[in-house]
Amino acid sequence: MAVPAVSAGSAPRVNTKALSQRLNWVVDVRGFLAMYVLLHHAALNIDASGVQDTLWAIAHAIFGHGQFRVDIFFVLSGYCLTLGLRGATRIAHFHNFILRRSIRLLVPYFAGCAMSLLLLHFWLSTPSGTHWDYSLPVTTGSVFTHLLMIHNWWPQYAITLNHPYWSIGVEYQLYFLFPLLLWIQNRLGPWKSLAFITVVAYLLWRLSFKLDVGNPSVFGSSPYYWALFSMGISAARLGTPKPGSDAREVSLADRLAMGLIVILMGIWWGVECMRYHGHVADPISSFFVGLTTLLVLLYGRQIGLFALVSKIWPRRMLRFVGERSFSLYLVHAPLLQVVWLMLVHPLHLHSSGEQALLEMLAGSLLSLLIADLFFRFIEQPSHEWSRRIPNP
Repeated sequence: MAVPAVSAGSAPRVNTKALSQRLNWVVDVRGFLAMYVLLHHAALNIDASGVQDTLWAIAHAIFGHGQFRVDIFFVLSGYCLTLGLRGATRIAHFHNFILRRSIRLLVPYFAGCAMSLLLLHFWLSTPSGTHWDYSLPVTTGSVFTHLLMIHNWWPQYAITLNHPYWSIGVEYQLYFLFPLLLWIQNRLGPWKSLAFITVVAYLLWRLSFKLDVGNPSVFGSSPYYWALFSMGISAARLGTPKPGSDAREVSLADRLAMGLIVILMGIWWGVECMRYHGHVADPISSFFVGLTTLLVLLYGRQIGLFALVSKIWPRRMLRFVGERSFSLYLVHAPLLQVVWLMLVHPLHLHSSGEQALLEMLAGSLLSLLIADLFFRFIEQPSHEWSRRIPNP
């Protein structure tokens, strides 16, 4: 994975080899997460009226937790963007930064929207009782808000057209917040800034939930993701020691600030679970997933976790999928529905477990094949186009 192209201020000299190693490991993690979300959606994309046997129960026990992948992704996003600054503390030319990120994200994204719309027009617009039905119906409002990258702000549009696309709207909006979050980091330090941003982000989310504006669901505007994105920034800053030292020092004030916010979030999570049976507490759970990801980024190599992941899933496959993770995310949902209509449904399998297994195997093969083509002919060229923009 290439270092993200960023227009940054003057940066101190960094260890290029160490930076490359850290970014390559992120590619491996993205490969693991991309395969998980593919299998997660495949396990869901079946006829739920089938017999829910032991095989189905196993599939859902292993692949039924897709939300944590999104939480980790936003931490990794902030982490990679900050590493791409190569030690700089600010973005000198924001217009270059946002133009580069827009080309890299929007060109593949709009291509994915076009593919989804074509499949919807000719094939996938009829409800079938599968998970794909959440992408329906597609209206003019759906298309318009997706083009403007604001679809996640409306519950009637957020998951239409292609249900995983809500998170791409959140990601793009975070690019515009990145300079502000970076400035707060540099003013307060990695831990105190993280505590401050967490308080602000979750209060905004709670206010939007109370007033029912801005689609406060876990598939919506999601201002609490600002906190998780900031965790990635903190992880990158903390993982880059000052010259002449082996590690970033953590002051007592930093420890107290972060310790207090962890305790308060834990208490809030417990109260919300008791009041709403866990549903409202899901975004609060995301905080702990994000914080765990931050700690893994800081200490995963020392405790041998990185090596363990490579043993569980072959490194070569992780790297292959990781490089194509965005393309895979863009194309997999409608292709899973194609597999359901063309292969799984015509067999009339009564076991939900057999349906899920076939959907996962055939859907993975087709999605990886198309994602590879998508990556070669759309995503990679978008990276090349973004590099033509001057990087002062």
